[in-house]
Amino acid sequence: MVVGGVYVAATRQHVGKTSSSLGLVHGLQKIFKDVGFIKPMGQEHVEHTRADGSTALIDKDCPLFRELLGCSGALEDTSPLVVPRGYTKAYVDMDAGGRAATTAAELTKIRAAYERIAADSDFVVAEGTGHSAVGSILGLNNATLARALGLPMVLVVNGGIGSSYDEFALNRSLIERTGATLAGVLVNKVNPAKVDVVTEYLGKLLEAEDVPLLGVVPDREFFASPTIADYLRLFKTDLLVGDAASKRRHFSNVRLATSSTAHFLRAFPNSPPDTVWVAHQTRADLMLALAAAASEWERATGEPYPGALILTGVPRPDYPEGMHPDIKEYVAHAAQFPILYAPASSHEVMGKLDRFTSKLNVDDEDRARMVCDHYAKHVDFDLLLQQVDKNAQDAL
Repeated sequence: MVVGGVYVAATRQHVGKTSSSLGLVHGLQKIFKDVGFIKPMGQEHVEHTRADGSTALIDKDCPLFRELLGCSGALEDTSPLVVPRGYTKAYVDMDAGGRAATTAAELTKIRAAYERIAADSDFVVAEGTGHSAVGSILGLNNATLARALGLPMVLVVNGGIGSSYDEFALNRSLIERTGATLAGVLVNKVNPAKVDVVTEYLGKLLEAEDVPLLGVVPDREFFASPTIADYLRLFKTDLLVGDAASKRRHFSNVRLATSSTAHFLRAFPNSPPDTVWVAHQTRADLMLALAAAASEWERATGEPYPGALILTGVPRPDYPEGMHPDIKEYVAHAAQFPILYAPASSHEVMGKLDRFTSKLNVDDEDRARMVCDHYAKHVDFDLLLQQVDKNAQDAL
C-alpha cells in the first residue's frame, strides 16, 4: 500500500515536467521498492493495444515511465483520462447538471485508477498537464486533481530569479484557492554558471513564503536537442535516405540553404557538424554540394557525417517523394546522413522547426536515461519526503 506520493505541476508549458518526473521516479526507486506513476489527465495521446486486440488512447508520456523505469501499475491506469480534440467544446455545450455529472464521473475514474496503482506501490508520482490551471474548463485542473488525490504538489519553474518567482506566485494563488498543498519548488533549466546565485536568492524568497526549495537543476542543451525521429513525427513523413539508427541522431542547429552553391560551400565548414540543412526540392545543386561536403568530412574524420537534410516544397508529379531518384541514389552512396521530405513551403517548414519543442519519448532511451540521472542528482529527496510526511500528518 502506498506510503506517499507527489503531484508534479508546472508554472507553464515546456518547463520540464516530464524530465522532472523521470528524475523523481528514478531517485525514489533507490529509496522505495515499488514506485508508481500516473498522468491523471493528458492532452496528447498514443494508441495502446490491449491483450484482447482492442485499442485505447493513453497519454504519450506514460509508456516512457512504464517501459523505461518499470513503474508499477497497469499501463491503462497510468492514463485514466485523455482529453481528445473537440472534448472541451462538447463539455461546455452541456447544461450545468450534465457538466457536473461528467466531471464527477471522470474524477471517480481518475481516483479509481490512482488507488489501483497505489495498492501496488510504495510511492506514487503523478504528472500534471501544462500549468496549474490547465483543465479548469472541465473543473479538473491540476490543483483540483492534486487535492482530490490527497497529494502535495511539486511546482516546477524555469530557471531564473525574478521571472521564476513571479510565475511561482501566480500559480501558488490558484493552488491555495483550490485547497491543495505545496510540497516545494523545483527550479529547472538553470544556466550552469548561475546555479549558486539562483539557489541563494530564490531560496531566500521561497523561505520567506515557507515553501522549500527542493532542487535547482542545471540546464543541458542536449536534453532539448531534437532527433530525426522528432522531425519525422512533426512532418508526418518517413526517411528518404537513412536507417533506423539515424532516427536517433540529435541536432543542435538548423540552417536554411537558399543561396548559391558557392555560398553554401563557404558556409558549410563554419556550421556545426550536427546541422540540419533545409533546402527546396528543386535545388539539386545544393543536394549534390552537401553530399560532396559531407563525403569529404567523413574522409577527414573517419566518422559518419552527423548532419541531416530536410527537403521542402509542394510534391511534384515527376518525383512526389521530394527527390529525383538518380540524385537520391548518388547522395545515399556519397555520404551517411539522413534525408527526409516535408511537403510544404520552406517558410512553413522553418516556422514549424522554429516553434518545435523536442519531447522525451520511449524511442530515445539513451537521452531519457541521461535525464533520469541528471535530475535525480539535483533533488533533495530527504527534504521532499519530509514534506510528504508533513502533508500526511496535517491531513489526519
